[in-house]
Amino acid sequence: MTNIISTGAPKEDARRLVGQNADIFKMLSDGPCSNVDLADRSLKYTSRISDIRRWLGENGGGSITCKRSGGGLTLYTMRRPR
Repeated sequence: MTNIISTGAPKEDARRLVGQNADIFKMLSDGPCSNVDLADRSLKYTSRISDIRRWLGENGGGSITCKRSGGGLTLYTMRRPR
């Protein structure tokens, strides 16, 4: 089960983030996060990132990029259109 739900509301409000997706979205809204930070919230954080990317595409755009750094760390950054 995905943590994106359909509410039957008008298109602009039809899908919203809930659960771990909402938590990770909030974390990324506050600034870049490492894979370690995200894994503390959800061990399947890569699936949550995919869900959020899909949600961004359906709700005005935006992107989540990742940058690998040494020691197995990856930094995720979310950008939203202004």
